[in-house]
Amino acid sequence: MELAVILSGAAIVAHLLAYALYLWLVCRRPPERAEAAGRWSVFNVRPDPKAASWLPWIYIAALNSTSFHSMTNDWLKAMPMFTPVLGCLAVTVATAWLKRWGTMPLTDLTSFAVAIAATTVWAVSREAQYANLSLQLAAIISFAPIILGLLRRTDRENPLPWLVFSAAYLLNGSVVVLRWSGHWQDAVALSVDFSGHLLIGLLALRAPRAAKPALRPLSA
Repeated sequence: MELAVILSGAAIVAHLLAYALYLWLVCRRPPERAEAAGRWSVFNVRPDPKAASWLPWIYIAALNSTSFHSMTNDWLKAMPMFTPVLGCLAVTVATAWLKRWGTMPLTDLTSFAVAIAATTVWAVSREAQYANLSLQLAAIISFAPIILGLLRRTDRENPLPWLVFSAAYLLNGSVVVLRWSGHWQDAVALSVDFSGHLLIGLLALRAPRAAKPALRPLSA
């Protein structure tokens, strides 16, 4: 069997595993008692997604995958890119079922606006590469507040799903390299997704900042 076929299949499996892991973390019951702080406590962080935040990403993921396939005209490269459409749909349904509606943050609203603009670009220019390249701005916008929050240690993320996602994009990128057609555009989307997910996963691995001890009053 061709190596590219194996890697493409492995990328799909990795995507599915990452979404399954993320959903398991979302749906599991919160611990009955506070968990001890420390380096390993990062793996106990429970994500708290909102349906309103994930809803636009169904469309963005669909546009990203269809424009990527139209741009590359290669199913082995593009097949793993369709998996996030199902993943975003699953997370949206799960959060709605859990009644975690929330409101759409400005970053997701901006990303959705970028996706609408990318759709218009594709419709006018008839060039999928312009739509796919401009769509990467939506991904960067969505990554930015998470990265800043982790750098400032004001936010916490469970690193496991992010690292598995980055592995999925790395496997998909390997397919692009093996079936390289000389078009640099083919590598942009996967490079953005791989870099963003890996950076968030690595930043999330840091142990939480220790709380400052309370000041004791001076004795008389």
